[in-house]
Amino acid sequence: MEIQRVFVKADGTAVIKCHSCGAVKNVDTRRLPSIKHVLKVQCDCKEIFPVRFEFRMSYRKDTNLLGVYRKIMNGQAGQAISAKNKANCNVENISMHGARFKVMGGHFIKEGDPLSLGFQLDDGKDSWIQKTGVVRTVVDKYIGIEFDEPANEHRALGFYLMP
Repeated sequence: MEIQRVFVKADGTAVIKCHSCGAVKNVDTRRLPSIKHVLKVQCDCKEIFPVRFEFRMSYRKDTNLLGVYRKIMNGQAGQAISAKNKANCNVENISMHGARFKVMGGHFIKEGDPLSLGFQLDDGKDSWIQKTGVVRTVVDKYIGIEFDEPANEHRALGFYLMP
């Protein structure tokens, strides 16, 4: 059975929907164990299903977008990044505050490195987005970047991220 992903709001509440009967219930997650983020939930209709609680500052959208990243050296990103540059990464998800991408080939990126990341949205307008930020996670070829400015600074990206 597929795990239902539930976004936890700033006030600690989350909305769970039963796939079997369609019942919707508000849950206060502050009473849940802080270690486990995946729990089995039983609906009033007796259906039992797994739920993953996403404790994030904002909604994270899964994507499959080609992108270009560059390390920022001495406060300079070097040449401007554009859609004409050859892609060197695949942006796998985006939120208002960051993104996760997979590097194509080898890299020398480490946590704390400043980066510039550019990618083209599949929003029908092929909007080009360029963000700067700091690397927060590196796991093999997967890089997590926290943006310097929230995504709502780009109107197209703000609309793209609406759930």
